[in-house]
Amino acid sequence: MRLHPLLLVVAVLAVSPGCKRKPTYSDSQGPELAQSEIDRLYGEGQDKYDAGDFASASETWVRILDNTREVRPRKATREMLLLSVLQADIDAYNRTPLGDGTKNVEYLRSAKKALDTYTTLYHRAYGELAALGPAVLEKSAELDKLLAAAEGG
Repeated sequence: MRLHPLLLVVAVLAVSPGCKRKPTYSDSQGPELAQSEIDRLYGEGQDKYDAGDFASASETWVRILDNTREVRPRKATREMLLLSVLQADIDAYNRTPLGDGTKNVEYLRSAKKALDTYTTLYHRAYGELAALGPAVLEKSAELDKLLAAAEGG
């Protein structure tokens, strides 16, 4: 099984002292997943992404987000998962046309929902004034621009 290099680094940091059904990421998180299950599911999602099944990859990563609490030891893991979910949904929008050749804006709406839920849980854990990471802010701006264009705004 092949794992994203960042996930391996995050896994080491997490144990060291010192994210075509649409994703349903919600702010009522389930039971915490073990690191081995996070690794397995992330690899499963990466395989789906590599095969071009972006929506299924997103759904798999959302399942991890739903079951990984927003706590400091998981902060980098959750951010990386969110970025993976957002990219998979953006790729699904751009590269998986509907039967009539149009793009399915629901992929972008699912990404926006995942981002909003992540942001809510992030601020609940670290305070309303806690800044999201630069990569999340950049991907959020990209998503907002795509969504506005897709919805005619």
